[in-house]
Amino acid sequence: MAEKLPRLAAMVAAEMHDAEDPTLGWCDGQVEFEFTLDLLFDGLERARE
Repeated sequence: MAEKLPRLAAMVAAEMHDAEDPTLGWCDGQVEFEFTLDLLFDGLERARE
């Protein structure tokens, strides 16, 4: 996946790396990441139709 979506992979790596306390910092980032990923997938699905 990282080869096809390098910027997305970099964003995830940065979020995980920058979190001082991964159990707290990653939680908010995870929700935001999943929300953004859902938006991207919805847009790709609509573009394909």
